[in-house]
Amino acid sequence: MISQKILKVVAAMISIMALYPGSVNADGLSAKGGGMLAKALGNSSAGKSFDSRKSNSAEASAAEVDVIRKAVTAALPNVIVGTISKLPYGGWYEVIFDKSNILYVDSSGQVGLFGNLVELNTRKNLTELRKDDLMVTDFSKLPLGDAFVRVKGNGSRKMALFSDPECPYCKRIEQELSKVTDVTIYTFLLPLDAYSGAT
Repeated sequence: MISQKILKVVAAMISIMALYPGSVNADGLSAKGGGMLAKALGNSSAGKSFDSRKSNSAEASAAEVDVIRKAVTAALPNVIVGTISKLPYGGWYEVIFDKSNILYVDSSGQVGLFGNLVELNTRKNLTELRKDDLMVTDFSKLPLGDAFVRVKGNGSRKMALFSDPECPYCKRIEQELSKVTDVTIYTFLLPLDAYSGAT
């Protein structure tokens, strides 16, 4: 059975082929049409393994960051541009926007790519790994005083739960948590607009 990750990679490659005709051939990425992508994924990282848990960025100069921030903000006025980092391959920059979304741009900020960067020789989805890193929260920095606290058993394990009382999925997790012992659960109320009654 084909894994979901492989299907995502194939879907991304099909999208790239549709956007950049001639970018993919029997040998992989060509220098025609999709040359930007070939440079980003192929040339400078060939034969090297990339680990998103280690530093995946080079130092971008303040001037480079300023140019890119202005261009992306002008092109996408409704997003909040966060960190901008130079990637270690292909002359591309990673732009974090709206806290957990990733856009890849050139040095002018005029050409961008929404989608997944994949290390071809290992088939690692670099974008997915990076998003995982962005979603990590330091537990000690959570405003625990604002949470409802439940201690079960000795409370030795700690968990933060973000929940909407109207959300059916949140109700399901509450049922599953009833089976857990020796835990302190910090519940933060997070109203979701998607469910009726949520405010």
